[in-house]
Amino acid sequence: LPIPSISKIAPSNRGSAQPAAVAIMSRLPPINLPVALPVVVSAKVGSSSLACITIGRAVIDFLRDQHIPVTMFVLPNFLHEDPAYFQSIHALGASVQDHTISHADLRKLDSAAQQREICGVLSEYGVRFGTRPWLFRPPGGFLNQSVPVVARRCGIRAVVTWRATTNDGRLDVQGGGPLQPGDIILMHFRPDLRGNLEVALNAARAAGLQPAALEQYLTPA
Repeated sequence: LPIPSISKIAPSNRGSAQPAAVAIMSRLPPINLPVALPVVVSAKVGSSSLACITIGRAVIDFLRDQHIPVTMFVLPNFLHEDPAYFQSIHALGASVQDHTISHADLRKLDSAAQQREICGVLSEYGVRFGTRPWLFRPPGGFLNQSVPVVARRCGIRAVVTWRATTNDGRLDVQGGGPLQPGDIILMHFRPDLRGNLEVALNAARAAGLQPAALEQYLTPA
C-alpha cells in the first residue's frame, strides 16, 4: 500500500459555519516526545484466521516479552473468525480501534455510506473490549474532505495514517532516513508479522527510540 503524505490537523468549526473535523495524523507532534514510537497493527483484506492462528503464539510472546504496545485496527469479519486471538493481544494492553466494516475505499462513498462504514462497529467493539473506539484508520490511508467530518460525527477523535510500514522483513519510511520521534508504523496481521515486529523494534532502538502507545499521546476527550 502507498504511504500517505497527509500530516495535518483538520480545522474545527469554531467561529465558522464549517463542520467540525477530526485531526489527521501520520506522526505525533515532537513536543515532549523524546522516545515515542507508536505501532499500528491492522487486519487487512487477504489476511486469514489460519494465518492468525499459525503466527499467533509467536506474536503474542514477542509483544509480551519485548513490552511492545500496539494499537489494533481490526475489521469485524476477521475479529469474528478468531476472537480469542485478538482478545489475547488486547489482554496485553493493546487497544482495539476502528477500521471500517468492509475495508471500503471511502473516497468512493457518499457521506451516508461513509458514516455506516465508520460508525458501524463502534458499539460492538465497545461492548466486546470495554472501550468504544475513538481512533480511526481509513483503509489504504485513502481520504477525502468529508471523512474527518463524518468520523467526528461518529465520535472519532483522530484519523490515523502512518509514516512507516513493514513488509517482508523490510521497513519503509516515507521520505527515507531513520525513524523519527512520533513516527507511526503500520503493520498487518500476516505470516511475516513476528519478523516485522522485530525489524521495527531494532530500527527504533537504532534511532534511540522505544515503542510507546499511540493512546498515550492522544486523548479521547
